[in-house]
Amino acid sequence: MDQYNCVCTKYGFGHLHKVSTRTTWLQHLNEAPTNEERQRIRLARLLGERVSNIPAAPGAPDSPQAFDDSVPPSVRRAEARRGLAKRAKENKDPNHFIGRRNMPDLPPRFPDENTPDSPPHFPDENMPDSPPHFPDENMPDSPPHFPDENMPDSPPHPVQVEILYERRPRPTIDLSELQEKAVLRVLKDTLHFITALSQATLEDPIVKLSTESLIRLRNPPHLPMSIDNPGHQHSISVYLATEHSSQETYEKVCWSTIRNFPTANGIDDVLSFYKVETLIVRLTGIEHVQHDMCPDSCVAFTGPYVDLGECPICGSSRWNQQRLQGTSGRNKTPAKTFTTIPLGPQLQALYRNPAQARDMRYLYERTQQVLAELRETGLISIIDDIVAGKFRETRFTSLTDDVAAGWDYLGVVLDGEIQENDIVLSVSLDGAQLYESKQSDCWLYIWIILNLSPDKRYKKTHVLPGGFIPGPNKPKNLDSFLFIGMHNLSALQSEGLRIWDSSR
Repeated sequence: MDQYNCVCTKYGFGHLHKVSTRTTWLQHLNEAPTNEERQRIRLARLLGERVSNIPAAPGAPDSPQAFDDSVPPSVRRAEARRGLAKRAKENKDPNHFIGRRNMPDLPPRFPDENTPDSPPHFPDENMPDSPPHFPDENMPDSPPHFPDENMPDSPPHPVQVEILYERRPRPTIDLSELQEKAVLRVLKDTLHFITALSQATLEDPIVKLSTESLIRLRNPPHLPMSIDNPGHQHSISVYLATEHSSQETYEKVCWSTIRNFPTANGIDDVLSFYKVETLIVRLTGIEHVQHDMCPDSCVAFTGPYVDLGECPICGSSRWNQQRLQGTSGRNKTPAKTFTTIPLGPQLQALYRNPAQARDMRYLYERTQQVLAELRETGLISIIDDIVAGKFRETRFTSLTDDVAAGWDYLGVVLDGEIQENDIVLSVSLDGAQLYESKQSDCWLYIWIILNLSPDKRYKKTHVLPGGFIPGPNKPKNLDSFLFIGMHNLSALQSEGLRIWDSSR
């Protein structure tokens, strides 16, 4: 319940006391015998206990200042507050400051001696503390905002931090000097493979790409991948459904379809086995080339072994002995071959699908996000990806072992060696057990496209085949088998791979 301060002489003997209601306070005010007492009662209501610190008005008590009822109450109230605040500043007493807000400490203002003091103003008891506010219906809720032409359109960018990183230095190696100094046969063969890769081109005989394939590799189709012919769709469906069956099975199914549905739409476009494989090659880019290998899977006859007629490890003949002897050495048919799937046509086919082409931008966009975070905060969030390795949240100036892989990648990007449109690959090789009752009788390697997001890159749909090495024995010189795929990759790195991006 609110209480009112009063200093009347009739009921409080001029001392500060409290009354419970406004009506009682007005009664004490009206019963005051002098204007000076009325003024002090009004001050007591405003100041409370601090009223005793207010000096008496000039001329009091003998000649009290007259109270002018002609001045509006709001004006008197404002003048009273200004006068009290002025006296409080002059006295430097913090208890004399009037108001509800905490004002900052400011240097005192010294009044001009030539300017007369404003007369004190005291509020009218019949007036409310503040006038009621009635909003104008024609006025907007808030004044319109006009932007300053000198202000920027957007807030300033945060301070960019220079990225400091450490990369393992690339060693400077003279291959020709190493070849001259190598003594062991294994080292000489390895250096021969490395030298051949550094000089690889698409025209090398070891590539074995047809003229049509080379033309298509250097001038990819500028059309999105689509199959709108019903006959072609049926042929591809039958080919995939009979993948574990023979060629004869495919031909019989197609012949049965043509005989039983002679008037079906696209029946005249059902393809033979050879033609459907050719169509699939154009659509998927999966072509294959074959090279000779040791019958016991020791080595492939590539690189330094390309001209050998016998295995350098086990001594087995490279040629099929039955045909070789039956033709008196004229027909040299390889005893065993392995298959390589060139990488370039597969990547070109991937970009002909708009959705897959858009997915290939993940690596670049994610890398830019990580670099922006590094420049702004100096930190990298926890990411389990090639972009940042398996990062802990750590200052980039003090690296830990589990971020080394990510920093190797980011360092190459910062040095400009990996650009926006470059493709980043990872190769993986392992044995495959094709039959339950046998050990691994086939070895294969695949290409993993790191441009795709982690939830897509490892799925079978997005993994690209690299090559197949038949068993049953384990390869003893993997370099000779991987050489064809790596040669193709090195040639593309030197010459560049032309790609038509259907998503742009």
